[in-house]
Amino acid sequence: MKTLGAVAMTVCAITFLAACGSSDDGGDQPTAVTAAAIEAPEQPTGSLDKAALVKAADANCEYEWQLRGRLGIAAQWSGTVPVMEEVQGLQSDLQVDPSVKTTWEEYLKANQAYIDSLSEITTVSTDEEAGAKSAAANEVAQATYPPADELGLEVCTFTPDPTVEQTEMENPTSLDLPEPTNT
Repeated sequence: MKTLGAVAMTVCAITFLAACGSSDDGGDQPTAVTAAAIEAPEQPTGSLDKAALVKAADANCEYEWQLRGRLGIAAQWSGTVPVMEEVQGLQSDLQVDPSVKTTWEEYLKANQAYIDSLSEITTVSTDEEAGAKSAAANEVAQATYPPADELGLEVCTFTPDPTVEQTEMENPTSLDLPEPTNT
């Protein structure tokens, strides 16, 4: 019976391979599907006023999020840092109007500190270390909020607005709750 099963499996495998074709018989070969390349946004030149800076910075951050979105879970930390460094380079090269220069430099400095703190996560060897360094990175990230808010950035970083919705039970007497058995 084992021999019959082995023969049947072999016949099925040969039939499957023949149906798929081969590279020299002209059969349809599956082709890899790859995502379209993501191009860095065109960088503006000249001195940027606040509105132009926000537009350029948010376009750069949108590019960053697209790149980070392609990283698999395993590459999340090791891949995020180089992506963020690339965008930080784009952001640092923007020429800004003197009216926003101080705030922009404050944002860049805070963002670089955040990138540096994330790069430390890639070197951890235990879950406890990862948790501690991740918590520290989240604290460092909060320093980017005030300058980003002042500039009006919408994609790069901003102070999250807490959403609180009041809830109430519409008819608590209609709930069918079980009676406790250990009174």
